[in-house]
Amino acid sequence: MRLQNLWPLIFLLCIPVIILIWMLKQKASDYPVSSLFLWKEAYRNVEASNPWERFKNHLLMYLQILTVTALVLAMCAPYIPGVGKDFSHVVVALDISGSMSAMYDDDHTRFEAACDGAKDYIDGLTEDTSVSIVTMGARTTTILTSSTDKRAAREKIDEIRPEDTSADLYGAMDFIKSMMTLTSDGAAALFTDQAVENTPDYMSVYTYASSGSNAAVDYVSHSVTDEGITVLAKITNYSDSVYDGDVNLYVDDTLVDIGTVHLEANASDALYFKLPDTGGSIVKAELNSRDLLANDNTGYDILNASQESTILLVSPQNIFLEKALSFIDGTDVYKTSDGNVDKSFDTYIFDGIYPESVPKEGNLVFINPPVNDAPDASLGDYIKLKESAENVWLSAADCSLMEYVYPYELAVTNVNLLEKPSWATAFFKEGQECAGYYGNHNGRFIAVLGFDLHDTDFALQTQFPIFMHNLIDLCRNSRLVSGIQAAAGESLKVNANPSGGSVSVLMPDGREATVPENMTFGPLTMAGIYTFSQEVGGAVNTALVHVDFPSAQESAKTAAALDESDPSAGRGGAVTGLGMNIRPVFIMICLVLLLVQWLIYLRRI
Repeated sequence: MRLQNLWPLIFLLCIPVIILIWMLKQKASDYPVSSLFLWKEAYRNVEASNPWERFKNHLLMYLQILTVTALVLAMCAPYIPGVGKDFSHVVVALDISGSMSAMYDDDHTRFEAACDGAKDYIDGLTEDTSVSIVTMGARTTTILTSSTDKRAAREKIDEIRPEDTSADLYGAMDFIKSMMTLTSDGAAALFTDQAVENTPDYMSVYTYASSGSNAAVDYVSHSVTDEGITVLAKITNYSDSVYDGDVNLYVDDTLVDIGTVHLEANASDALYFKLPDTGGSIVKAELNSRDLLANDNTGYDILNASQESTILLVSPQNIFLEKALSFIDGTDVYKTSDGNVDKSFDTYIFDGIYPESVPKEGNLVFINPPVNDAPDASLGDYIKLKESAENVWLSAADCSLMEYVYPYELAVTNVNLLEKPSWATAFFKEGQECAGYYGNHNGRFIAVLGFDLHDTDFALQTQFPIFMHNLIDLCRNSRLVSGIQAAAGESLKVNANPSGGSVSVLMPDGREATVPENMTFGPLTMAGIYTFSQEVGGAVNTALVHVDFPSAQESAKTAAALDESDPSAGRGGAVTGLGMNIRPVFIMICLVLLLVQWLIYLRRI
């Protein structure tokens, strides 16, 4: 047995005090008695006036001495040493990735078992060992830093929840390695369900793997035809046994169809469902059977996201734009030569023309804006011309609009140089001057190109269709949230309207959150449907985003148990804790001794 604290030993000085108390006589009292027989005791009564007496054996004295000894030893935090060594600082790393939600036994998930193991590991450390807690999920996050409060460490572990994301354990190990540089006497313990190779000497790995039947909905997609909607659901069996089960299909939480799947070991299949156009928003495919991992049994798709984007081309005549737009899937293009727009469209492209009035909603693209003053003064918020230049070379900038186009240069016979707003990004430059820019302003996408396509051969090059495709994609993604699907662990950029209220988010578990001021929400750690909402002018702008479980990475970990599935053996071999804490044993001994003394006093009374 070893002691963690030595300072409580000073209280052993109480033992001589107890002995002295029992050697101290009680004060004698004189009582008149009518008998000569007691004269023989006269001498003894004189001796009784002496405050001390010879040492005698007293059971209660020995019990009190044992009680004090047990109490002092409990204060010293005794333990039975294990095979590990003492460390001044230990990093406890918990895997919170999606596969940790799989069942470990009949009553606990892998994550719950790992948390119990981590708390037992912390209990085995000395009281002066500082503990840091790190979670390994979409991000490697430090939950607790260098705390010697073991109770606080246990409470922090109880607050951690698993995610529906993938974890980069080797990236997390690099993070832990950087923490090890803070002390020369440190160690780390990883609690995960994965096999980790080539661990450093200071690191132990405790694996919590389990095997069993498990299938997953890899993804759900749909297509719209004249006959209705066709939904495809890909199902994969990630276990080594045959899987048979039903797949329920829901539209807005209403059961519309049921399919049956039979999968051999490690096989996949696609189920097709044909539905009428119900006008719903969300389609969900869900496995009926209960298996090892429940979180991968559901997949989603957004039905109304496949609607075509409407584009109004306002131009006297530009065959280049018309042809390029006609080849972009998912667009419905209208053309007019009149600057007076009286209908609503998703995107407006003004080629060499100013609108009579700026549309209240929709994206705006201006190509070769005229030099003369615009009829609507509010256009000055979007377009600011500087000067004209002739026979110049323009260079493409490295930006999202020029993806797969950059690097690129073109000659232009005439160009209007522009004053780039603070909210915009330049995509064409003449030296340091801007000849084209784009960006999100007041909740809508704006793009300005300072030259006529007829004054250059840009429209004849292979880069032009790519440029137009990127332009329309950016217009589509300018809604409240770009895209309808996000990967687990990803953060989303929110395009909020500055004139509207705050953007709220309804998460898959029913909780609500508010998008922070930097307009970035995430990481998205739960699979399911996220609903983003913003009130603008009395109307509510809503965008749906679905996040699917990363089954290709996480469900595959349920295929078989790892060889290191016994959590009692750390693979690193450097840290196993100090051993067994026996402080509770001495506390129990102390309580038993107090109980025995109380019983003796009762019998004497």
